[in-house]
Amino acid sequence: MILLGFVRPVSQREGTYNNMENRGLLHYKGYTARPEYSVEDCIFYGKILGISDLVDFQSKSAQALEDVFHKAVDDYLAFCATTGKAPQQGYVGTKMVTVPELEENTDKYIEMAQIQDILIVENGKAVAKLTAAGQ
Repeated sequence: MILLGFVRPVSQREGTYNNMENRGLLHYKGYTARPEYSVEDCIFYGKILGISDLVDFQSKSAQALEDVFHKAVDDYLAFCATTGKAPQQGYVGTKMVTVPELEENTDKYIEMAQIQDILIVENGKAVAKLTAAGQ
């Protein structure tokens, strides 16, 4: 389950929201994750955001959540080193996309918005911002 972001007109994105960047995210060695809780399974879980490799983690306690995230990152880096695969890096900075591109790749950009701003442009002008909930 992804916490869905929302689109806010560019004129409303300044000021009050800037001090809430990256709220609820875990960071480690350049990787980011947004933990969530499953009521049905009674576990905390998450995955590394911004990479196409699937690196996930889970914990029964909130106290151990950050440790299992760190272990998942370390295991991913060790796996890459062992197999000779270059580890993928997460998204960085602000991404600008057109409306048609957003419509074609909605899930991708919703995930990216968890860790970076997505500016939606039309005719070369930013018309909206896709951001994580709470930002």
